[in-house]
Amino acid sequence: MLRWKMLNCENENDLYEKLESSQAEKYVHRLAKARHRTSLDVTKVRAVKSEEGDVLRDPMEVKERWRAYFAHLLNEEFPRKKNFFGEPVAGPVQPWTVDEVRRTVKKMKVGKAPGPNGIPMEAWRSLGELGLQWLTKFSNNIRRSAKIPEAWKESIIVPILKRKGDVMDCANYRGIKLIAHTMKIYERLLDMRLRDMVEIASDQFGFVPERSTIDAIYIVRQVMEKYREKNKPCHIAFLDLEKAYDRLPRAVIWDVMRERGIPEHMVKTVQVMYKGTTARVRTSLGTTSKFDITMGVHQGSALSPFLFIMTLDTVVKHLLEGPPSTLLYADDVAVIVDSRAELQVKI
Repeated sequence: MLRWKMLNCENENDLYEKLESSQAEKYVHRLAKARHRTSLDVTKVRAVKSEEGDVLRDPMEVKERWRAYFAHLLNEEFPRKKNFFGEPVAGPVQPWTVDEVRRTVKKMKVGKAPGPNGIPMEAWRSLGELGLQWLTKFSNNIRRSAKIPEAWKESIIVPILKRKGDVMDCANYRGIKLIAHTMKIYERLLDMRLRDMVEIASDQFGFVPERSTIDAIYIVRQVMEKYREKNKPCHIAFLDLEKAYDRLPRAVIWDVMRERGIPEHMVKTVQVMYKGTTARVRTSLGTTSKFDITMGVHQGSALSPFLFIMTLDTVVKHLLEGPPSTLLYADDVAVIVDSRAELQVKI
């Protein structure tokens, strides 16, 4: 049940006064939004639809449906051609420094749900310099051995509604993985190094510092105006790569990393972080049993955004060679060409 405090009301009389004021419409709107959010909360959704569309209410059936949905999604592989032939690159990987770890921990957000081990980011913040020194030594042990703790391979998936569609349809949820925060720190260290090694093309505006959707929209409008000035047709296809994070083949990531000249030792380290990964799904009726994951990058990971845009950046270069212009914001792609026929060929 929604409480009066959602409207910041001390008592019932206060509520009536607010509803009779000039701000009444805003208060009612806030109440409606709060009620709507509650109805969309996966912790409140106790029924889901089966693959055939039947409504499931039995707790065991609901949990199994969630498990089966994500187990299928995160292991579904489609036929593909091998387009990348990068050779392994031997190269030194410099040790992590205390200063790098300090800057990384400072960037990590607090107040976030911990992974399966239950250790929050606040724990590392509270340890101060001693904790930073331990993390530096620990991270360098991983760097040397290319091995990670087995606990890092476990995650908990929390389904988050995409704010559209049927709340009982599993396909309308994005699975966010809760992973160990210590692993997120190490991922952030890797992310920092990889961004120094790999240059992302200027047409990618997602997960790149000092670039945003505003820049991409401005460029599209400028391109359209230039075409209009020259009285030339302009054809744009906006592509949304459905569940691209979840379906990205990991073998493609490793090939792309090698093609981009990343030292093999770092490739092996990232491979180890994805080898033998498992997950459970947290539902309103409890947590499901464990299942293996063989596809995609981790939703909610600190490293995944860069792995994804690096891979997409390389794929686009291979697939769209020639005159068409492209603009990307993570997995949203705009292809700009002169004719409808050319657009059909490119997409």
